[in-house]
Amino acid sequence: MQGEPYKVSPEPTQNAQPREACSILIAGDDQDPSLREVLTLEGYAVDIAHSGQETLSACATNAYDLLLLDVSLPGPSSLQLISTLEQASPDLEILVVAGNDSADRALHAVSRSTIGFLIKPIDIARLLGILARVGNRNRLERENRRLIEEREALIVQLENKNAELERYAYTVSHDLKS
Repeated sequence: MQGEPYKVSPEPTQNAQPREACSILIAGDDQDPSLREVLTLEGYAVDIAHSGQETLSACATNAYDLLLLDVSLPGPSSLQLISTLEQASPDLEILVVAGNDSADRALHAVSRSTIGFLIKPIDIARLLGILARVGNRNRLERENRRLIEEREALIVQLENKNAELERYAYTVSHDLKS
């Protein structure tokens, strides 16, 4: 990303906590390597795509939690990418990034199904806050799916026990009649 270099500390920030397999794809043609370094130091798995086609290929082969999408990405427009990825990767969160000169395009893209946008140079503290919320939401969704599966398994067990009890009650009542 253009702009001032990001402040990179050798240790994760005090607030950094172990991340749950949170993976990020940074899609842009002018990536600042320090952004990747900062996010990696914070415990995130980070991949880079330099074009719209690379972004689509990466999303087709990997399950990312967040796509950091530069609106000036070469290849398919950011709006086309968002539309395609909505269908192909419905769980993917998309955060649009734009320079001051392309803020209008970012606002238009945000009106789609993205979680927001950031203006370059990226405020790392704000980005880390967004990433924490995305990770927390994903964790809660996984927990919710697990609980639903548990509940469904318990319902099946209860139905089986109920059928077993009905058979037993029928047998007992039949024996009492005899």
